[in-house]
Amino acid sequence: MDAAVETALTAELVIGVVPGVPAPWPRIKTDTATSPFNCTRPAEAAVRISGVALTGLVSPLAGLDQVDAHQRLRDLADTLKATR
Repeated sequence: MDAAVETALTAELVIGVVPGVPAPWPRIKTDTATSPFNCTRPAEAAVRISGVALTGLVSPLAGLDQVDAHQRLRDLADTLKATR
């Protein structure tokens, strides 16, 4: 069973822009992780944005073009879903 948590909070963000590096969606980066996020779009758009961002991260790391990276991620998701 999946769950979600929603809460109100006050946060201070420091935003940096790297010249020449495209950033189609806002994202949070740490030393070990990168995660796209949004606060105002519907859930369907958030899932689509995350999928595109994940494909964009996997593609160069795996040496695959965007279409092949997307297919590999879809296969992985199907495999994980089948094992639940």
